[in-house]
Amino acid sequence: ILMLLFSKSKKLKNIAKIAFPMGIFFINEPIIFGIPIIFNPILFIPFVFISPFCGLITVVAMKLNFINFAVGYQLPWTTPPIISGFIQGGITLALWQIMMIILSAILWYPFFKIIDYKEYMEESNRLPQ
Repeated sequence: ILMLLFSKSKKLKNIAKIAFPMGIFFINEPIIFGIPIIFNPILFIPFVFISPFCGLITVVAMKLNFINFAVGYQLPWTTPPIISGFIQGGITLALWQIMMIILSAILWYPFFKIIDYKEYMEESNRLPQ
């Protein structure tokens, strides 16, 4: 979402255009190998730690009865977020997933800007490749 909306780099913008429709269904290989995220020291921290952080917040919110517990239906792994939240826990869990997507985007943003700046400078021939 960040690359699609805020990228100055043509490379990242093109990867986002290809990856976004598939990313809705959790098919993220174009992002993982296209940027690349794998073996990228800048993106290692958000890639490894943001999802567990959001999961921990969700578990705490469920334990405190702030949001509904997930019912536990066996959904296909490609069920898009928000839809899966609505099926598993109603409107509150769907809204929670929207909040977690926004929180994830906020946490990813500084790391994304570093990569975007680097790619943009390489495309502009301002940095050695």
